[in-house]
Amino acid sequence: MHLSLSSTSNHDNDDDDDRDDDDAYNAKKVAVIIVLNCLEKRFFEFLQLYYKKKKKKKKKKKKKKKKKKKKKKKKKNNNEEEEEEEEEEEEEEEEQQQQQQQKQQQEQ
Repeated sequence: MHLSLSSTSNHDNDDDDDRDDDDAYNAKKVAVIIVLNCLEKRFFEFLQLYYKKKKKKKKKKKKKKKKKKKKKKKKKNNNEEEEEEEEEEEEEEEEQQQQQQQKQQQEQ
């Protein structure tokens, strides 16, 4: 009879130990879940910021590229205008030379 009591009390202690172990395990599980949730939240916040910055950089790069292209186009147009002006001046000079030659021929 004595054995049965002690075994029962041991059994109760085992149950208490198991409960304590289960409680500790559950507490650890809860703590891990909380930490993971916080990490997940921070990770997604980080991703959002990262992609916002990346998008801004991309936009800025596009804008810069567009501006550069526009500047290049403007420069090209200016060069074309200058070339046209030079051609016109050359034509005028040629005309003047021809007129002078004609005058000289008429004088002779």
